[in-house]
Amino acid sequence: MERKSIAGLLKEAIMRMTDAIQRVIESSSIPVQYDPDRLQEFAEEDLLAQFVAGNAVVSDVEAKQEFLSWWDDDDEWLNPDWDAPMVEQTIYDLHAFASMEPKVAIKVPMPPA
Repeated sequence: MERKSIAGLLKEAIMRMTDAIQRVIESSSIPVQYDPDRLQEFAEEDLLAQFVAGNAVVSDVEAKQEFLSWWDDDDEWLNPDWDAPMVEQTIYDLHAFASMEPKVAIKVPMPPA
């Protein structure tokens, strides 16, 4: 049985996320701005916010699930710092986008009331 290095596993995860982003963008009902060659902090959160603001319908449900898994599979987002405004907004956007058609389930908790 072949064991993969941490670097190899990380590279695979990034490739899956990059592919999911491209597929979500291509299957979205709205145009969005996203430049994968321009590294910027919060690029994925900005893309998520564009989908929510435009009430985007994504026809590729598997890509949508994979895109949302970027946050859903991260322990930091499953137990977030509720005092950070960016975190709260992103979580609202995650739930809003997940509930848009086609709906997908996510594990990220809603902010406390």
